[in-house]
Amino acid sequence: MGDLALVIIFNHRFDENIEKLVDIYAARFSNIFFLIPFYEGNDPRVIPVYESSIYFQGYVNQAFGQLILNPFKHYLFVADDLILNPRINEDNYKSFFLVDDDTAFIKELVDLHHVNKYWVRLEEAIQYNPNSMINRIDLKNLLPQYAEAARCFSAQGLTVRDNIKDFKVVYKKPELRGLFFSGLLSYFVSMLRYYKHRLLFEKNNGFRLYYPLVGANSDIFLIPGNIFRQFSHLCGIFSSTDLFVELALPTALVLSAKKIVTEKEINNRGMAIKGAEAINQFEGEYQSDLNYFLSHFPETSLFVHPIKLSRWHF
Repeated sequence: MGDLALVIIFNHRFDENIEKLVDIYAARFSNIFFLIPFYEGNDPRVIPVYESSIYFQGYVNQAFGQLILNPFKHYLFVADDLILNPRINEDNYKSFFLVDDDTAFIKELVDLHHVNKYWVRLEEAIQYNPNSMINRIDLKNLLPQYAEAARCFSAQGLTVRDNIKDFKVVYKKPELRGLFFSGLLSYFVSMLRYYKHRLLFEKNNGFRLYYPLVGANSDIFLIPGNIFRQFSHLCGIFSSTDLFVELALPTALVLSAKKIVTEKEINNRGMAIKGAEAINQFEGEYQSDLNYFLSHFPETSLFVHPIKLSRWHF
C-alpha cells in the first residue's frame, strides 16, 4: 500500500484536472486523494470539502476522517498547480525531504518578528486574540495555553514574547485614489485609522502578538501520521476562527510537530515562478507541453509552482 498518501488540494473546482494529475503521479504514488471544494461528482479519490480557499487549512480537518481510515506514515499535501520533481516517489520521498517518521516538512517558517517588508496579514496576526470570542467561539480551552505554545515556538527557534518593532511591515500609509467625494472620504478615514495605530505602536513600543503565530507559504507540506490528528484538530480550530491559511497552517504545524524541516535545510529548493510575464516565458520555454516539461524538469528543483494545467497540453 505504501507509507505515503499524496493529497492534492484544489482551491477551486477544476474537475477536468483530476485525470491530468493522475497521469502525472499515478506511476509514482499508489495512494492519491483530491480535496476539491463543493465537488459533486462520483470519483472515489475525491473528498469534497466546504470552506473558503483562503482558509484551506479547513480542508485538512474536514478530510481527516477519510484520510485516516488507512493510516499512513506521512501525508504529503500539494497544491493542484504545484508539480513535484518527477524523481520523487512514495519509496524515496524521505530522502528528498530529509524526514523520518517523526519529522514534518514545510517550505518555510517566517518569524513574524523579523519580517522585513509590508505584509497585509500581519495586522490580522496582531489582532488574533484567543482570550476573546472569535466567531462566537471560546478559544481559551481549545488552543494550547500561551506558555505551551511559546515552548513549541522556542523549540523551532522562533521568537516569542517580543514586540514587532517595525511599524511599516504591519501598516502601509494610505494613498489618495481619486478626487471624488467617496475617494476623499475613504482616504480621510484610512488616514485616521493609520495614525491611531501609529500612536498605539509608539505608546507600547511596538506590537505584541496576543498568541504566538508564524507565517509560511503553504502550497506544500508533509505531515507525519503520528501528529496528523492533532495537526488536523488545530487546523479546524483556526479555520473556524477565520485565520488566514498562511498563518494558520504553519502555526498548527509548529504546535503539533516534534521536528520540522524547511526548504533551506534540504538539498533541493522549489522553483516559484512569480508574475504573469515570468509564467508566460516559462510556458514558452516548454511549449506548454507537459510531457516535454516532465522529461526536462529542472533537475535540482523540488517542485515548480505554479503550473496552470488548463494552459498546458500532453
